Amino acid sequence: MDGAILVTTDDADLVRIEGRLARNPSFWTSRVEVRREYARLAGVRVPVRVESRAWVKIAGISSFVMTYEYEEINGRTLTPNSAAR
Repeated sequence: MDGAILVTTDDADLVRIEGRLARNPSFWTSRVEVRREYARLAGVRVPVRVESRAWVKIAGISSFVMTYEYEEINGRTLTPNSAAR
């Protein structure tokens, strides 16, 4: 990936990775951009959102977005208000 990593200033905690894939995954796709966001839940760094956008020959631009919702991490049940970020 050719891009950037964003970390917090106080403890270098990973927040986001974004950029372009260094190589095209196939002949049909070019310029794939990816963005992945992280959060600390129950003391564990986990992915919370992934976005990608690719230019596909003939079809045009293709987009993908996925969000993660966690009910439990390492055996610890999360409630909506207990997830420390």
